Order: sequence, then structure tokens, then C-alpha cells
Amino acid sequence: MSLVQESSVVYHGIPSPRLNKGRAFIELSDKVNGLNDGYVIMREVLDGLMPVLEAHAGLFAVSTDLLYTKHLHPSEAVERLERAVRERGDKVFSVLASEQRRRTHVANGLLLTPLMWQGAPIGLIAFDRPDQRLLPSDRAGLHALSNQLAAIFGLKLSSSSLSRQHVAQQHEIRNAIAVQQSLLPSIPPSHSCGLSIATYTQSAEFVGGDYFDLILVEGKKMGIVVADVEGKGVPAALFGNLLRTTTHFLTHETPSTSAVMTKINFILHKKAVSSRKLFTMFYALFDPETKILTYTGSGHVSPMVIRGDGKETIRLYSDGTLIGVDPVQRFSEHSVQLQTDDVVVYFTDGVTEHRNRKLEAYGEERLIHLVQQRKTETADMILNSLKADLARFNSLAPTDDLTLVVTKVL
Repeated sequence: MSLVQESSVVYHGIPSPRLNKGRAFIELSDKVNGLNDGYVIMREVLDGLMPVLEAHAGLFAVSTDLLYTKHLHPSEAVERLERAVRERGDKVFSVLASEQRRRTHVANGLLLTPLMWQGAPIGLIAFDRPDQRLLPSDRAGLHALSNQLAAIFGLKLSSSSLSRQHVAQQHEIRNAIAVQQSLLPSIPPSHSCGLSIATYTQSAEFVGGDYFDLILVEGKKMGIVVADVEGKGVPAALFGNLLRTTTHFLTHETPSTSAVMTKINFILHKKAVSSRKLFTMFYALFDPETKILTYTGSGHVSPMVIRGDGKETIRLYSDGTLIGVDPVQRFSEHSVQLQTDDVVVYFTDGVTEHRNRKLEAYGEERLIHLVQQRKTETADMILNSLKADLARFNSLAPTDDLTLVVTKVL
């Protein structure tokens, strides 16, 4: 008998006006993806964020020469920071993005968000606002957007040092890598929130449309997101970046997985249709206190629960359709009671549809069988076994993006 139980929680209706602030983050994320000029990006970011954060003044700096400020009211704090950046920019960035302050924090009367690129600070965004505190949803939106901006400007700084020979090709490669890095989870896949977590993604091209994430919700629950955007390459990855910003904001606005999925569908429907980037998605939320996994899916392949005692394997079915099909479709919320040592495997269809030279698909049965054999091992060991088995099945590069997230209940 399956222990998967469908809850009665179904999000009805259209998202409330509270989403206006979230929409600003999301629209800004979409806008900067299509801009090339650094100063234009800076202007758009400050113009877009200052009303949302109710700031009197703002500063966006990536180097001593690439700096932009905006004042609605005089701000001595912003003026002091501007002088400091122009005089000793690199040192200022390093101090403000120290190990203890790699996230949004308050310093010298300003709300500061460092821009981190490949492990190093390359710039910052600062706001002078009456209330230095941030709502969790605002903080999540700001973090997601800053990751995106760090990738954009990190690419620009790297590209400026390239030789003119093959510059277009090199730029495309670096652009692809930058986008892919900006989509990596902000929380390390380590022992966290009662789970051991291991992740892996491989794109068919430089980057692709698979997106996965680990999001800390309410300070104690682990949100696991896996999505598959139609198409491959940079266009699909750019849409994945927009999806990431949207998801981070919404998961901090409500703990309901069905409400998050409903709002994502409502907000991104037009964009998904116009850009021909329909996508599937699965969002699960694990509560370490109760060990209950709550989840909602939108046309995504069903994750697998392999019981630690070996007595059963459960498919986490969901009834939602692809995002972009219907702007007001309803998504159901389901739950399953997990136990210590249970393994949950999340994946995209690039894994099960991975084909060998005989055009045979890897398939769900092979995946389940391997995890059942390795269920006593750690999440990292199980993931490594899956990667090795996929390579043995077909050593050639995949024709579709593939992603694996393995969690084990501690």
C-alpha cells in the first residue's frame, strides 16, 4: 500500500496584489538578460530596485571605473561609499564581501549586497533606506538577482582581457558558463535540514534548460526544485535564470508548494509562451522535524522514494501540466511520510531517456534497481554510482540535458 497521500490543500484563484513587489524582481531579472551596456544595466537595476526597497539613494559598482549612483534624496553614506570605491575599489569590495558577509548585510549605514564571481568579490550594490531590515522574500529576490548580475559583469570583465582572435566564439563560451554558474544552488549540497544531498547536472551543449535548486525555507525546511525548460543552450538557460529569481522570491512568500507552483505558472505563462520555453517543474519541501515531504509537480517526471528498509519504492506522482499551457490552472499538493535512511531521487527526463548506441533508453527500472542496491550508502556514493552507470550505458555525450538530485534522510 502506497503511503503517498494527497492533501486537501489546493491553491485556488489568481495571485494577490502582494505579488507586485515580486513582479518587480522578476521583470527586472528578465530585462537585464537582454541588455549589454554595463551602465544601462546599472541604471535599470537601481531604477527598478529603489522603489521596491523604498531606498533614498543607491550605488552600483563593479570597478573604480564602472560605477553608477542614483539619489532621490541626499545621502552622505552613499557619497562616502562612492569616494571609497573610486579610491580603493578592490579593497572595499573584499572587505564588504568577507567570509562573514557574503550575503546582504548592513555596514556604514547602508544595506549592502556583494557581487560574487567565481568565489571572489567583483562589486556591490548599496542602498540608503530608512529601515535596514528586509523581508525574507525581498532578501531572496535580491540574492537571486545579485547572482545573475555577478555572472553578467563577471563575464564582461573576463571578456575584456580576451584577444581579438576568436573573440566571438570565446564570448559565447564564457557567456554560457556564466549563465550556468548563476543557476547553481546557493546552498551547498551538504548535510542540511535533516538530509544528506548530492547533485549533478550535465548539459547537452555548453549550458542547457535543466534547472535545479536547494532553497532554505523558513530557516529550517529544505526546498528542492528540479525543472526542465524546453530547448537547449543559452536561450533555455537564460529562461532558467528568470525561473530561478521567480522561484526564490515565491518560496519565501508562502510555504505552500501548490501556491508557489500556481503563482509561478501565472507569472511566467506569457513569457513561456512568447519565448516558446514551456517547462516542467517539481517542487518539494522537506520538514526535518516531522520528516514529511510535501510536493507539487507540473508535468515533470515523478521522483522516486526508495525506502531504507527495502520494503517499497514510491513514485511521487503529480497531476499538474506544463507551465505555460494554462495561466490559471490549479496544482494539487501531496505529501509522503519519510523515515530515516529513505532515499529520494529527483531527475529530469534526460536521465531516463539517455540512449545507448542501440537506441535503448536507460529507463526508470534501471535507475530504481541501482538505487535499491546502493540504498545503504551515502547520497554522494549513490549519486556517483548513478553517474558511473550512465557512463557505462553510453560513454558518448548526452543528446539531452540531464540532472540528478539524490537526498537521504538522516
